[in-house]
Amino acid sequence: MVSTDANLVSILIRTLNRPVTLAKAVDSALQQTHRPLEVVIVNDGGEAPDPELESLANEHQVQLNVVNLEVNQGRSNAANVALKEAQGEALLFLDDDDWIDPDHISKLLPVLQENAELIAVYSDTACVFSATKPEILKVFDYEFDPQRLAYESYLPIHSVLFKNNKISQACQFDTRLDMYEDWNFWVQLVAKGQMQRVPGVTAWYSAQLSGMGIGLEPQDHSAELAKFFRLTTPFYTDKQINALLFMCWNFFGLEQSKKHNEGLLSELQLELANSRQREQQQQQQQQQQLANNQQREQEHAIIKEELDSLRKSLADITQLLQEKKGMAALYEKIKHKSFTFFSLLADGNLQGIKVHLFKNIKNVLKRIKIIK
Repeated sequence: MVSTDANLVSILIRTLNRPVTLAKAVDSALQQTHRPLEVVIVNDGGEAPDPELESLANEHQVQLNVVNLEVNQGRSNAANVALKEAQGEALLFLDDDDWIDPDHISKLLPVLQENAELIAVYSDTACVFSATKPEILKVFDYEFDPQRLAYESYLPIHSVLFKNNKISQACQFDTRLDMYEDWNFWVQLVAKGQMQRVPGVTAWYSAQLSGMGIGLEPQDHSAELAKFFRLTTPFYTDKQINALLFMCWNFFGLEQSKKHNEGLLSELQLELANSRQREQQQQQQQQQQLANNQQREQEHAIIKEELDSLRKSLADITQLLQEKKGMAALYEKIKHKSFTFFSLLADGNLQGIKVHLFKNIKNVLKRIKIIK
């Protein structure tokens, strides 16, 4: 039954055994600056809400209607019960773990009332982990796009204020859906009228208890999505179907491109690894060559030092022999025997020099000692 008061707004809350978060949600509803206001609470087979809520509603001059279902019948059925109970000319759903700013309705309602072609208006919504952890994880602030609604749920349920008329009353929550039921409802509604965004965050979405898990660990909702599309596509317009197909083609195209790029990346990584291996081998070879060159240079330096020392020793011996009187014959003999040494010296034959030199000089020194 719809009220005769054109300004009455009904806030519809589904709840199931969440007394703490329900209290905050109800409080945010009671704090609305707009009046007249009605709050409908549908208890989906759980413990009865706190009786004090009625007193609080009276204090705030808000009509409160609490409906206690005997058994749990699901979120979608609870939403349909709330729709049936609501008396307001405009309706707004509020989940029992979310909340809205005091000016939420007062900002949305004038826009909805001034535009006859609109079926609904919506605000921006900030997603946080919880009321005690208010860090913003995401903001839903998209302009209205019915084609986008075909493949993305970008309208949090409590952001939307919609008219309670014959058009919206023809839309119902699908009781076969336990998730994405509000997305399905918005698709039905948009098929019958237009929506408009009213910029500014006045709705708050809690990720802590949300089935969607925004900001939490990724969850697999593929089965629920498949059911959603199976039950919702009959409401799609041709443009929405085309938009959905376009996104699918792009998705699979991106997947193929991703696989191709991954293959190229693997090839590049393999080539890079091989290149680094070749570079390391070249560096090792260069280091080995450098070590060999240094060793040869050290050997050459040692040979030169030994040759210089031998040349000096030979010069000293030759001078000594020349200075000895009466040793001319001996000198000539030594000179003759040393001819081979000088030949070896000229050739740089270190091994031959050593063998020849030490063999002959030893005898020379012995003779010098005897002469002395």
